Amino acid sequence: MTHLDLRSTGTAHYVTVAGDLDLAGVTILRAPLLDIVTSAPRRTVLDLAEVSLLASAGIRLLVEAAKILRANGAQLVLHHPQEFVAGVLRMAGLDSLVVIE
Repeated sequence: MTHLDLRSTGTAHYVTVAGDLDLAGVTILRAPLLDIVTSAPRRTVLDLAEVSLLASAGIRLLVEAAKILRANGAQLVLHHPQEFVAGVLRMAGLDSLVVIE
């Protein structure tokens, strides 16, 4: 089961995600994530340390959020992805669209 925690400061949004970013996980994350990036676009940090699976649906959601933020002069940062997830991000070319730290 995918869980998320959202918090915002004056300069950034912080989203902690735990579980899988597959179709079921994206169903849980999609609305809250797109809501914060469209309503108040600013630096958005997704903590992926507890994400163990990143499927194509998760990649699509990350690309969509990154493009919305970039169009509004903001940035998506993917924080602490596990080694497997980081590899998927690089293979999908997301390291050219987002910051991975």
